[in-house]
Amino acid sequence: MKAGKESIWEIPFAAGRGRVLFTLGVQHRAIDQYTGQNRGGTNGPLPYLFYDYDVEDLRRDITCVPYEWSNSNPSQQQLRDIGNWCFGKLRYEWMDRYVTSTNDDGINWQYMRLADIYLMAAEAINELEGPAAAAPYLKPILDRALPAAKVNTYMTKATASKDAFFDAIVEQRALEFAGESLRKADLIRWNLLKTKLDEAKVKMTQLINREGHYADLPDKLYFKIADDNETLIIYGLNHGDTDEIGESLNYQSITWFDESDLTPELINSLYQKNPDENQFWPIWQTFIDSSNGQLTN
Repeated sequence: MKAGKESIWEIPFAAGRGRVLFTLGVQHRAIDQYTGQNRGGTNGPLPYLFYDYDVEDLRRDITCVPYEWSNSNPSQQQLRDIGNWCFGKLRYEWMDRYVTSTNDDGINWQYMRLADIYLMAAEAINELEGPAAAAPYLKPILDRALPAAKVNTYMTKATASKDAFFDAIVEQRALEFAGESLRKADLIRWNLLKTKLDEAKVKMTQLINREGHYADLPDKLYFKIADDNETLIIYGLNHGDTDEIGESLNYQSITWFDESDLTPELINSLYQKNPDENQFWPIWQTFIDSSNGQLTN
């Protein structure tokens, strides 16, 4: 409730149950100053997502984290590779409680929050009454993420037509709820699952080759540990950053756009069969075998 009274509905876990941070938190390689378990980072965003956000969008650096915590105690932040980002909304280092369970962390599963209600209202009202009536439900989401001038520009574009407003809803639900397990269901109900997965393949291919939207990114990332001896200072993640300026900083550097970290095989593994025809996981064979013939795929 401290974060703007955002939470509407959570699924609770006891202190020794639930793998929410285990799955979706920033990874800690060691039992360190923040947690009694070396966990986190199992799932993360596709690498292009960071670049879908406006550079001034406050959600970007909360959602997409290019680092993990090192295998030491005390630990430091260290870069992961371009194909292995962490989600950042959940972090052991933000918790008041020191998690000591082997795998579970006791964090409630956030099932619905206020932003979802606003964006559902915006989507429904746009379908029924059009973008002018729906706009007051989209704008508050943008107001807390972007500077006022950029909000006004975005809203002018979004309210130009019903279709433009729908496209804005599709985009903002992606940016707002990344890592909250809502996207796939959204894309299925919009009949956009394969469309967006194909788009993701194109974006990742362009990203690793620094083509199109990503052509102005530097080859390397430049980094150092801040004076707190924990936090990474990173240069090179933003559009317009250059290797020339990066080299002048006298930081450590790594080649960021390494094709061995984001191979064509990895990109194409995003799906194997047509997602629009195979939208859900099959029932596991062990359950079929024990169902007395009542379950099939």
